[in-house]
Amino acid sequence: MNNTPCNDFHFPPLTPATTLNEVWEVFDPTRAVDPTTEFYIPRIDPKLQNLAFKLKHMAADLHAFLCGHRGSGKTTEL
Repeated sequence: MNNTPCNDFHFPPLTPATTLNEVWEVFDPTRAVDPTTEFYIPRIDPKLQNLAFKLKHMAADLHAFLCGHRGSGKTTEL
C-alpha cells in the first residue's frame, strides 16, 4: 500500500506564455497549480468559505460526492 499523503503534490515549474500560440500549446486545465506561485488566484467566495468552515467543524464523519466537469477546479478547491 502507498503511504504517501494525498496532499503531497509535486508541481512542475510554470513559465508565462508570451504569445497566444504558446498559451494554446501549453494550456492544460487538468494541471494543478502550486498555491505559492503567482499563477494561483485564490477564490474569495462567501458560499465556498461557509462550506469550507462547516466541513472543517463537523462533529461527525462525512462521506461526500464531489462532481463537476473537467477543468472546473474540483481538485483545486479541495
